[in-house]
Amino acid sequence: MDFEKWARQKTESISEKINNSALKRDKVQMLTSAAKAVAILYVLYIVISAFVYPAVLYYIVYKPIASDHIDAYLNKTSETILLESTNNTEITDNIVRWELNEFIFKSGIFDSVLDPFGYRIPKNAGWYIYLNKGNCGERATIFNDMASRTGLSYRKIVVDGFINSKYNSSSDHSWSEVLLEDGSWVIADSGFNISPLHNNKSVFCSEKNMLLGPVFVYENHSTVLDCTDEYVDNTEKIKIKVLRDRKTIDNANIKVTMNYNGVSKLVAGGFARFIKFETNESGM
Repeated sequence: MDFEKWARQKTESISEKINNSALKRDKVQMLTSAAKAVAILYVLYIVISAFVYPAVLYYIVYKPIASDHIDAYLNKTSETILLESTNNTEITDNIVRWELNEFIFKSGIFDSVLDPFGYRIPKNAGWYIYLNKGNCGERATIFNDMASRTGLSYRKIVVDGFINSKYNSSSDHSWSEVLLEDGSWVIADSGFNISPLHNNKSVFCSEKNMLLGPVFVYENHSTVLDCTDEYVDNTEKIKIKVLRDRKTIDNANIKVTMNYNGVSKLVAGGFARFIKFETNESGM
């Protein structure tokens, strides 16, 4: 037996296996690097879509080009609504019907986003009309803009949480109220097609199957008036006192959660968007 020949063959076989193993390792590394590159590109796409693109669209397209045309359109529409209305009830109803007929809003969560420089894109009725995108909050912004143009007194109403008892689902909601000539505040809500011509404040509970959390008037970035008892029958107020080591705590954030049939919804405090309950210097 030629030992040298055998040893050379074995050495060549081992070298080939090592080379094959290195090649496989290189392929795995290449695939891993490619996957990382794809992930980074996807993250960049999300960032650009969420931050850069809306800001560019607002400041370069909407603001200098489209905003004046939309403003003129809103002025013309408000004039038409005033000509077709004889009182605040009819003005309100005509605005709600105009919103419902004019806009087919895309569904999904929507809000103003940060631009690349850290400034918020304004919550502007014309901007939402230009995008034709939004939910109840954007609809309310458009309604309030038109209410201002037609001389109505209005206020924003918010509820951070409700549970739909029919579908076992939960969400939040915002709408408007309008002051009528008799001094009453009535609902104006194009999201649920509610206007003074067929409206009472129990409609959310009695007809929409909604179990409402606290309902507040919202002005200047804060809640100013609790009007829950106007929307929910048989409400009662409770007092909460916060203690630690038998000492009262002021400025404590009170978190309130609603639970129904296996569905849980934050309705105030914690990370709720609008309604915050905090204790005073007495811990109440």
